[in-house]
Amino acid sequence: MYRILVLAIWLSSLGHAAPIAQTDDVSPAEFREIEQAFTSASRDDLDGWLAKMEKVRSVDDERAVDLLGQALEDIEQSVNTLGRQYERVVEELTPLQRINHTPTERKKYDDLNATRKELGDILDRERRAATAIEAAFAGMTGESAREALVREARRSKSWRMRAAALNAIGSWEQRPGDAIEALIEAVEREKDPKVRVIALEAAGRTGEVALVDPVSELLEDKFPEVAKSAAQALGEIGSKDAVPALIKAMKKVSGNDAVAIQEALTKLTGANLGENAKDWERWWKDTGSTGDASRLPPSQGHKVKKKGVISYYGIETTSERVLFIIDISDSMNDSALQDALPEDGSQPNREGNARSKLSVAKDELVKAIVGLSEDSTFNMIFYNHTVSAWQPRMVAANKKNKNEALEKILGVKAEGATNIFEALELGFSMAGMGLSDRYYPAAIDTIFFLTDGEPTAGRLQEKPAILEEIERQNRYKKVELHCIGMGILHDRNFLQSLARQNAGQYVALK
Repeated sequence: MYRILVLAIWLSSLGHAAPIAQTDDVSPAEFREIEQAFTSASRDDLDGWLAKMEKVRSVDDERAVDLLGQALEDIEQSVNTLGRQYERVVEELTPLQRINHTPTERKKYDDLNATRKELGDILDRERRAATAIEAAFAGMTGESAREALVREARRSKSWRMRAAALNAIGSWEQRPGDAIEALIEAVEREKDPKVRVIALEAAGRTGEVALVDPVSELLEDKFPEVAKSAAQALGEIGSKDAVPALIKAMKKVSGNDAVAIQEALTKLTGANLGENAKDWERWWKDTGSTGDASRLPPSQGHKVKKKGVISYYGIETTSERVLFIIDISDSMNDSALQDALPEDGSQPNREGNARSKLSVAKDELVKAIVGLSEDSTFNMIFYNHTVSAWQPRMVAANKKNKNEALEKILGVKAEGATNIFEALELGFSMAGMGLSDRYYPAAIDTIFFLTDGEPTAGRLQEKPAILEEIERQNRYKKVELHCIGMGILHDRNFLQSLARQNAGQYVALK
């Protein structure tokens, strides 16, 4: 916990453009001393390693970029190896995710959980180290350092190094002359979808009109999160030259993919015509490049009715790839009407409640699933101190699957503790990116996460650590995470932060 707070404070100082302590004219002998101290440091002591990394960063020239780049590539290899080991442990744990075990099963379950925690803690540390290097690159001001990062954006064999360099380019207010060319090349040629996402984010931050055409080409990328990032980038760049391409792309998509394009169009023009490409096309043809928002079609001049909307606890979405993560811990047996704990400090009665929180949650979940269109896919994860998915992957929202889901919901019982982190981790793993650096097209773009309590089980239970790790896991996927807190025992600030940092909404239920 202490290490996490130290890193958070350090990174936040970078985000506020704190002055960089730069070492002027570091001699070769002085740099060799800094290099030796850094390369001999172990990331097991993350605080000590960060301090030595800061000394490298302060050199702020090509040598520092090369040294930190080598460390980043080493971290990438470590994450790949550890991530695959972690995934194998999780696979072995999956059939043991239940309340009751034989003595032999219990020992295996406990041993696997211990291994999972050990591997997971090392993975978290490695990823925090990588984040620190990425932040260091973004904060470099030296001319030779920036030129070196532009070169790395173009030629590095490490996807993580290319992404870090592109992110740095997007963060600078002043860039070397070929920096925008490097961004254009990345948008046009980059094969790794993770790096394409970062390149698009960087493109949006630059505001460079020269990026409009190459970014527009990615509006129809086969990875939905890349296409969404392209729409957002065009909205950030702010050029109306992107409007025709956005309208063209809207004709081919639906659900949240269409919403992302609509939001970009609204940002560029001031008009809000919903997700109907024909309305946008007609209006744009009539108004030309002026984009006069006062000349709206009469039927669209007020509130726009979205197509294919489902609602879950009042949170509306047009998503066609939805995952529900539902708390079934023991406290979900409490009355849904409970507004205070017993004055004597005892636990509330959890037997025989006519309307328990679980009953209410089941009713709302049934309504949401029934409301899914047949074009949608969905799945459910139920968690207490164990975590289990209803299906191993997303399934079509047809009549057969809906009926089977309703049967599963009716049979669910509440017992055990609350393993928030591992439930979310499984959800984001199902969204497409494995626990290592392997990557697959997004199967999920929206998660509804419901809990009535605080984390009391699982590998991570400290809420700042959960927030940090989930934000990292969602960095490339861009999944909307909506949070619903039931009853008086959930942490409002935690769920609100979880939703906000993942582009979602938070609802508190009494």
